[in-house]
Amino acid sequence: MSSQFADWLNEVARKWQEAWEKAEAFKADPRDGKRKLFVTAAFPYTNQPLDFYYARLFVTADVYSRLARAQGYNVLFPFAFQYTGTPIISVANAIKRGDSEVIERLEKQYDVSPGEVKGLSDPLEMARYFHARIKEAVRALGLSVDWRREFTTVDPAFERFVQWQYRRLREKGLLKQEDAPVAYCPVDNFPVGMHDTKGDVEPEVSDFDAVHFDSSDFSFLAAFPRPETIFGTVAIMLNPEAEYVLVELGNRKAVMSKEAHERLKYQRDMKVLRSLKGKELEGLTAFNPLTGTQVPVITSRYVSPKQGTGVVGAVPAHEPEHFLALAELGREFELIPVIKTEGLGEIPAPQVIDLAQTANPQELKDYIDTLYNLEYHKGYVREDVVDRVRDFLKPIVKEMIAGKSVREARKAVVGILRNLGVHETFYHITNGPVYCRCGAETVVKIVKGQWFVDYSNPLWKATALKAVGRMRVVPEEMKKSLERYVFEAKPRAITRTRGLGARLPWDDRQIIDQLSDSTIYMAFYAIAHRLKVPPSALNDAFWDYVMLGEGDLNEVSSSTGLSKEELMSLREEV
Repeated sequence: MSSQFADWLNEVARKWQEAWEKAEAFKADPRDGKRKLFVTAAFPYTNQPLDFYYARLFVTADVYSRLARAQGYNVLFPFAFQYTGTPIISVANAIKRGDSEVIERLEKQYDVSPGEVKGLSDPLEMARYFHARIKEAVRALGLSVDWRREFTTVDPAFERFVQWQYRRLREKGLLKQEDAPVAYCPVDNFPVGMHDTKGDVEPEVSDFDAVHFDSSDFSFLAAFPRPETIFGTVAIMLNPEAEYVLVELGNRKAVMSKEAHERLKYQRDMKVLRSLKGKELEGLTAFNPLTGTQVPVITSRYVSPKQGTGVVGAVPAHEPEHFLALAELGREFELIPVIKTEGLGEIPAPQVIDLAQTANPQELKDYIDTLYNLEYHKGYVREDVVDRVRDFLKPIVKEMIAGKSVREARKAVVGILRNLGVHETFYHITNGPVYCRCGAETVVKIVKGQWFVDYSNPLWKATALKAVGRMRVVPEEMKKSLERYVFEAKPRAITRTRGLGARLPWDDRQIIDQLSDSTIYMAFYAIAHRLKVPPSALNDAFWDYVMLGEGDLNEVSSSTGLSKEELMSLREEV
């Protein structure tokens, strides 16, 4: 396309954009007898200029809006700006730190002058700067937006709206507060979700079991992803070159890798007593709390200090990687079978390696996953494990574990270990590493008094599934994805301790995060252009009446100071 032709196209675009604006062509007000259609798309984060993702999203919504207008609909297509959340704070903090990569991207990719970049270290200034640039770009695209309804997520009226929403959710029992493990940024110091991470990855938090194997005056804290296999433990394995630490953990002293401590210290109080290399601990012995046997402490390159506690209880009969590690050392170890599974041999680990025809851990991964699934879903703990346990445990193991399915036995083993005082529960990010937008690797932290929306509530799930059932979704197969998402939804942390956004109404030290303040914001568009009133007038009675049609009109008028006519007119907009 020649530059002359492009200039002509832009000239035509400007001509008609000016005509549309002069004619107020895209103003949408209630009109009797005309079908209403509300078109919306996710509002953009104001931490960068309009990108192709959002441009395509908004153009798609605009095409649909124009088609509907041509079909006789009274179409409302509004626009707003997301100021809340870590996307803005992370970039602002990076500028403060002098992050050359971020600053270079702003200057070269986003065409921000060096003088302007300095001012963007303030999150609010950054949001305002990119707000203006995004709006300019959207106008240049000629989108058919009703700009009267523009707002930001830090506007006082919007904050009152969100606070009303969360008070109502709390009244309905759909919020809960508890000490809970959440994905957490150790640099920005707040919980993180999908929109807080690089690549928009949702951190998946899960627990894992760890068991104390006592040595002389301390223990080796071994991670056991499959605690039912502890009966077959023949050694404690460490990485020879990794750094390990001896920590105070409750009333115990325990060994774990330094990298594990760096992650797990956000979950438990632990004081580091000393550091040492894994190879310095080789040759010691440790006590299996269930069998009462002493097992040697050995080192192997197969042990990752980044996984679990960095201490491994070797079960070579059922763990192919453990079998390979011990074979590589050239030492003789007993292979103790614990689980019997139809279709698998008595000692399945070497069988899996032979089947895969590889000793490469990466190439073995799918085979190992298959082994784990088969043993968990179809396996039973062998009857002869009773012969291997300490005398006082024999009756308990015989009744609760021997001959039981792996599912049943796993819970029972954990229960016994807890009663013996040798069990610890920790949490990790199963799809890690996941990185915060600031660049730090996320960890799991036990947050005291964290607020959650309880998406596991069965009443909410039933209501949400009914709503999805009434939707027309294009493409149709996405409807099943929505239904599955609702069915599988779990409680979600909703607050942060810093940043821009609406304050939690009963604790103004906490900010409602950027997804939690954006679940019903579409309804706010309906009256955003009419809220030229003091924020004090926007009390719960106001929102109950305007949004839900609840409350006595005379009483609402009295409590808000707004006339009955104005309140009824606002209600009509919704």
